[in-house]
Formats: sequence, structure tokens, C-alpha cells
Amino acid sequence: MLGDYDALNSFSQEYIKDYEKRHNVEHEGAKTIKVQCLLLTDIIEMYCGGIFPDYFDLDVEGLDDEVVASYDFAHNGPKIMCVESHSASVCRQMLSQGYIQYFSTAHNVIYVKKDLIGEVLRM
Repeated sequence: MLGDYDALNSFSQEYIKDYEKRHNVEHEGAKTIKVQCLLLTDIIEMYCGGIFPDYFDLDVEGLDDEVVASYDFAHNGPKIMCVESHSASVCRQMLSQGYIQYFSTAHNVIYVKKDLIGEVLRM
């Protein structure tokens, strides 16, 4: 944890170290705490009755690749998904699971299920 409300808090110490190195900053007072992590499958089951919401925003500071790789979005995924990652592996994974890259910003990529793109374009 870099701070109680810091947007860069992460589950990955490597991510924080890399960020500090790339931006030539050091966060004094950073601390490590233990938290229970759940698999995305378990979260969807426990809080959504096993049915993925239509929209999903994935922003897990440095672990986006791992989360995307660990879940079968083709079987039970959102209609629209925003991922805070431009990594090639996330893109390949999303394309292989029936999504297309719909829009991209400086930090995020929005994917839409391929069979729903016509519906999204009419919005």
C-alpha cells in the first residue's frame, strides 16, 4: 500500500517497484498488508449469482494479464469489458475469447463481445 486512498496500490510488489523506477519516485511509508484474494470465478458466483454483469471494469494495477488469463470470458463474460492494460497478451486473450477491441484510451482498452458489436454501435 502506498497510501490509504492511493490509486497505485497493488497486489504486486514488482509492479510498484517497476513504477517507482520508471518514474524515478520513491513512496516513503509504503506498507504491505495481507488481504484475502478471491478468484474472479468465486466473485461472480458469490456476488452475481454466477452470471457475469453486462459491463466489467478490470483495474488491478499490474495483475490484469493474470486475471484475464485465469478466466473463461467466452463461456461467461460481460458484454463490454474495460481493461486498464494495453498488453499484447491481454489483447490476444480477449480476441481468442470472442471479443473485439472497440476503443482505446491512454490507459484503457474497451472490448466488446464480437456478436454484440452491432448492438453497441446502435447505442
